[in-house]
Amino acid sequence: MKIVYMCAYPEISKGGDSRVAWELARYMAGNTDNDVWMVCPDKDYGIKKDNIEPNLSVYTIKSTEVIEGVNIFSPNVRRIQHIDRIFDELKPDIVHAHSIDPLSFVVQAWCIKNAIPFVYTGHLLATKYDEWQSFNLGPALQSIISVSIDVYTKQYYKNCSKIICLNEFARDDFEEFTQEPEKLFVIPNGHIFKETPKNITLNDDTYRLLFSGYLSERKNQLFLIKMMKHINTDKKVELLLAGTFLTEKYEREVMEAIKELPENREVKLLGYVEHEKLLEMYSDIHYFVSAALAEVQSLAVIESLASGTPVIALENTTTTELVKNDYNGHLLDVNSTPEELAQVVSRYLDFTQEEYEKMSEGAKESVQFLEYSKIAKRYIDFYNDLIVHPIDKEKRRIEIKEITNFFKTEHVGTKRNKYGNSMFLVIISSVVTIALAVIGIANRVKKDE
Repeated sequence: MKIVYMCAYPEISKGGDSRVAWELARYMAGNTDNDVWMVCPDKDYGIKKDNIEPNLSVYTIKSTEVIEGVNIFSPNVRRIQHIDRIFDELKPDIVHAHSIDPLSFVVQAWCIKNAIPFVYTGHLLATKYDEWQSFNLGPALQSIISVSIDVYTKQYYKNCSKIICLNEFARDDFEEFTQEPEKLFVIPNGHIFKETPKNITLNDDTYRLLFSGYLSERKNQLFLIKMMKHINTDKKVELLLAGTFLTEKYEREVMEAIKELPENREVKLLGYVEHEKLLEMYSDIHYFVSAALAEVQSLAVIESLASGTPVIALENTTTTELVKNDYNGHLLDVNSTPEELAQVVSRYLDFTQEEYEKMSEGAKESVQFLEYSKIAKRYIDFYNDLIVHPIDKEKRRIEIKEITNFFKTEHVGTKRNKYGNSMFLVIISSVVTIALAVIGIANRVKKDE
């Protein structure tokens, strides 16, 4: 079986979608007999072997670099025909995308024309997609972007053969958005387990708490900082925040909150931490703490548990699925206060070493079902079933002219120069144009029907 994975990034980036896409492709290439490829935007066309997994072939598609490491494919007739020729040569049995970018939309059209299954993994909740963007918009533009993203994602999901949801909560969300329950299938993120020795005891002079992720309102690190003031211990407590700020406003709020902490409470802003380094950090962390308001399936929580680091958190879709009180951590109601979270953290910091080690083992055990060999088998069965029972033969073809109309806009490079490399304006401008074009296509589809 030839499997083509697609990702918007030519290497693992800061987001979870890129990590899952590349890790899955590498695992499948290195541990199964399938012919596995990764197709992604980059600075030029090219074929190469992956620098980490030599059995993985990588096909890069020339795209416009918006900022360092982020390339956007800008479709026109010539480029679309070139993509068609590339996939005619690749002859995949199945295509599995992890981003709803223009390149994968073009490939959707090729898949529909050739009756090849196209699968998408939803790393964001479908109904919340517009709210997860890190854009700082005025009220008028915000309403347009909300509608445009809604229309665009519905069209994209309509073009999919199947949509992978990471848990049942995500499945319910996608069903509400797409109204196509038969298209949805649940397979969680896999995890590559590596032994992480715990080099700590609860007799340490300093307690270390960790949260990793973008610093933003949705991740809710301010809640954790406020919680620090109320932890009941005479020992020093450090809160390590690994990640970069999405907005200057939130950065200012965080810095002000840090100033209010007493001397024996310290917040360390680590910035972006490379993944391998982050995994090493768990050996010296007592607890992973989270007040994130919305997640689909947090890789950070999974990695924490896999390392034997218990998780103390507010309820969200990930923590509710994975965390059980006194077994691998503790779960609080989403409406809890920082004081209430601090009370729970204080109680767990007062555990005996034996109690802590038992809970650390429980953390490791709780995510064993996500071990990659088990997830890979589920994917192989899923892919084989789609290939044996194709479901796209009756789908309406998307012609090249439609695609060019859909993406008829200034070249991305022109926008980049016009707006001085402002990613915000580049993407917003593109999304608005896409949305208006989608509405036109949707109207034409209705007439055809």
